[in-house]
Amino acid sequence: MSAPATRARVLIGKLGLIPPIDIEALICSKAELEWDEWPYDCDAITFLDRARPLVVAHSGRTDARKRFTLGHELGHIELAWHTNMVECSPEATNIEMASNSFEIATLEREANEFASHLLVPPAWLKPVTSGISHFDGGQAKAVLAHLAKAEVSATAGLIALARILLPGHAFFVGSSFSLSPGTPWPGERPLSLAARIRYLSSAHSVLEIEHQGVRVTWAQMYSPVIAPRLSSDDTRTSTQVLKDIAARVISGKDPYPIVQSVSGVVGGVTKDVDRGWTAESIAAVVSQRISQNTKLAPLAADPEFGIFVIKKSTEVMSKRAQRVTFKNDIG
Repeated sequence: MSAPATRARVLIGKLGLIPPIDIEALICSKAELEWDEWPYDCDAITFLDRARPLVVAHSGRTDARKRFTLGHELGHIELAWHTNMVECSPEATNIEMASNSFEIATLEREANEFASHLLVPPAWLKPVTSGISHFDGGQAKAVLAHLAKAEVSATAGLIALARILLPGHAFFVGSSFSLSPGTPWPGERPLSLAARIRYLSSAHSVLEIEHQGVRVTWAQMYSPVIAPRLSSDDTRTSTQVLKDIAARVISGKDPYPIVQSVSGVVGGVTKDVDRGWTAESIAAVVSQRISQNTKLAPLAADPEFGIFVIKKSTEVMSKRAQRVTFKNDIG
């Protein structure tokens, strides 16, 4: 985890915080807080160059935005390398932050990351999302209802939700979007309507849900793998199946480089073991990645490719379960 995310997690654990977090009381325990109103595009100013920091926050924002602003300012206070005076607009776009100096933009991103992890903790979201690669309408509504309890804006909440989901999830609110790691990029921000329509045309499913007064489009980009019927006589490992496929696809050539490339894809996809992987989700993502890889795509057209993917994803989960059992045994 990054330093801002780690610091937020430590604070949550130390204080036993559960959403909706009383962020005003929390920041008042760390700094002086004053509310004011001004006509400038600035949400808050934090003065760090004093014994007890001073936060002056804009009183004319929505409640959700004010909560995120206070979380953002607390990030400046909690991250020891943030010093002097900082003038913030926490909901600034990446483009707007990039127009600032590199140092200022970095500090602002770190404060945003801290606020996001503090107000919408990953550990609080995981019980309603972990292990699910494809959500139906009812599941999606339940997740968003849980997310709303954090009392942050819809956009800020969706950023936090996307961060912990398995690859293949994209959220759209107007021209803004948030993607789970490993999801194809739809285009430059702000996204045009035409680009959004093109992107959604390739989705496996698209859900339209009302959430905190806005319309959210939840696109699930990867299709689930339909498990082939495996013969009880087929005792081959996934590697043996893959070698057989490679031998047919690249007849007469050494299959080893292809096998190594596919192993790299699988390892790269599933290296984050805390993301709640299941055999089904691994199969869906690996199939998508290989199909989109120019070099490896011919493998996906082979009749036994589905057998390979199911065997491989099952083996990955089995090995992880064995490692967990071993750690518990020696612990």
